[in-house]
Amino acid sequence: MIDPVELYTKLDEAIEEYSKATYQFKLLDYSKKSVLAKLTLSEEGSSHAERQTKALASDEYKTHCDGLALAEEYYIKCKFKVQNMFSYQDNIRTKEVSERNAVK
Repeated sequence: MIDPVELYTKLDEAIEEYSKATYQFKLLDYSKKSVLAKLTLSEEGSSHAERQTKALASDEYKTHCDGLALAEEYYIKCKFKVQNMFSYQDNIRTKEVSERNAVK
């Protein structure tokens, strides 16, 4: 039989990991426009469109977007890990109830 304390501990750890992943993903996502604006202001060009195009093509903006994609990937993995653990926990409960009812 599965130790409920061990299961709770693992679920608690997974939720903590998911929380941190959510924070990192949201932080990078929410700052995307600010990063673009900062880079647009620092670029040379005769128009806003030209400066923004250069900012979008910059290595710094690409690095930010790459980090955002990695953070989102990790966030999704953590989210489904927690959901799977809850499903597993529910399945264990259902199995145990079914076994108790079968004995009666």
